[in-house]
Amino acid sequence: MVYPRGNFDPWALSLKKWRKRVWWRLFDQQNYQRAAAVVALTREEANQVRHMGVSGRIAVIPNGINFADYQEALTREEIEERFPRLKNNRWLLFMARLHPKKGLDVLLPALAETLKLVPDIQLIIAGPEESSYGQTVRQMISDLNLDEGVCLTGMVTGALKNGLLQQAELSLLPSYSEGLPMGG
Repeated sequence: MVYPRGNFDPWALSLKKWRKRVWWRLFDQQNYQRAAAVVALTREEANQVRHMGVSGRIAVIPNGINFADYQEALTREEIEERFPRLKNNRWLLFMARLHPKKGLDVLLPALAETLKLVPDIQLIIAGPEESSYGQTVRQMISDLNLDEGVCLTGMVTGALKNGLLQQAELSLLPSYSEGLPMGG
């Protein structure tokens, strides 16, 4: 069994294109053709695998969740205690690793325009930093004068993560590519 995990997403394929083509021809294509099955997370991913010429069995099996992991959640008040700047504001939530493909370069300029019309919004950026991209995000926030409109929390887990997911008015992920969607 093989799992593509987003490798055939057009955005992912466009990076280091020639290297990936060579690798596909020499190694991966044979592995995919000989596999008992390919496990795709979505129908779109299954179509991407077919587009690569794979003719064998492809099963679409989405990621599962453990409902017990979502039972405990912090209240809005408990979250505001940790992040006081969130008080008296409406929350928009971006929950993902900080990486160029996640679309913060699109989201932050849109937020700057939105705040001109709706000033009581706080964008919560919750996620781990990917290499030096966290600094790039901080620079974008500064350049767009969003220091008061954005709350960077870093990686969140457990009750805090669940509380943010439950309390946010809107969850945003303007990603260029989501080959391995994990959900909230």
